Amino acid sequence: MDFRRSLIITALFLLNACNQSTQKDEVGSTESNTHSDTTNVAISIPDNSFNSLDWQGTYTGTLPCEDCDGKQTTITLNKDLSYAVEMKHITKSAKLFPQEGVFEWNKEGSKITLKDIQNAPAKYLVGENALIPLDANGDRIKDYNVLKKQGSNTASISNLPITETRWIIKELMGKQIPVNADKSKPFFIQLRASDNRIVAFAGCNSIAGPYEITENNRVKFSKLMSTMMACENMEIETTFNKVLEQTKSYNIIGNKLQLIGANKSPLATFIVE
Repeated sequence: MDFRRSLIITALFLLNACNQSTQKDEVGSTESNTHSDTTNVAISIPDNSFNSLDWQGTYTGTLPCEDCDGKQTTITLNKDLSYAVEMKHITKSAKLFPQEGVFEWNKEGSKITLKDIQNAPAKYLVGENALIPLDANGDRIKDYNVLKKQGSNTASISNLPITETRWIIKELMGKQIPVNADKSKPFFIQLRASDNRIVAFAGCNSIAGPYEITENNRVKFSKLMSTMMACENMEIETTFNKVLEQTKSYNIIGNKLQLIGANKSPLATFIVE
């Protein structure tokens, strides 16, 4: 009797030990899988000029000059966020004093500011193989050339970013759009990166509203609002509003932007002048 009881107790002890070992293996496997799942989670970081373009390098171009035909300008951007600038008058032999310093990116990763730069623009929009000079407010400076990156293919230079670029309307629904008679008020659209809103003008009212850009160049304009002025000719503005409502995606080649509809056909064409 005692022998049988001892045998039963031993069997129960071994069975319990086996169950505990199995539970530990399952817990360890679960922890391992949980750790694996955590380490494999992809963190989505939106593409911008800072993290998606090869922006390091040397850029050259000609900037305007008040007392000469222009300044041949060279800007070198380094990985450590330092810069070097050299400028030379085209019609003069004297070389301007070279400058060095540091630069910083804006929070959207689209523009840089050269700290303590003199006799040249401090702000630039960073495009593909190009620097676009900006004024103190961050807007593109009229009549200022793009600085092109050395060693890049000229034919493919500067696919400009859709945001923070002032796009001038050239074509709507297949019709050429003439230049506004008031040259101080061009027909344009600009997508601000700071607050994800567009600002636009197409002949009469100021237009504004939110936009959303997703993968594969998808873009959506929604809840657009405008001032309520009544003008003599509203045809361009009415067509422009319809284009924004129907836009599904966009395409940029060089300095040309196209808004694309649901059937993949272009609804509007814009350029940077």
